[in-house]
Amino acid sequence: MPWSSRHDPTTACGDLSTPELHIEHKRIEPDTKSIGVKREWLQKVTVGAKRTMKVPAMAFHFEGARGHAEDWLMLPMEVAERFLAALREDD
Repeated sequence: MPWSSRHDPTTACGDLSTPELHIEHKRIEPDTKSIGVKREWLQKVTVGAKRTMKVPAMAFHFEGARGHAEDWLMLPMEVAERFLAALREDD
């Protein structure tokens, strides 16, 4: 999925939206050594997800990544567990 750092004004309390996910998107500059997650970001995206009846998520885009993927997705644990269970069922 292509992530864009442009804010989408049609998404309530989030930056990006897919049919399933309501996403708070953060772009990380190449010289950044570490990142942190603010509780207010999680609260904001959770409120927006509830309004739109979607799953809340956070996406991180690491500009100029070397040695790891550029794009990462963070989901609530209960959603990740269901996703992993579904993957195991498909095997």
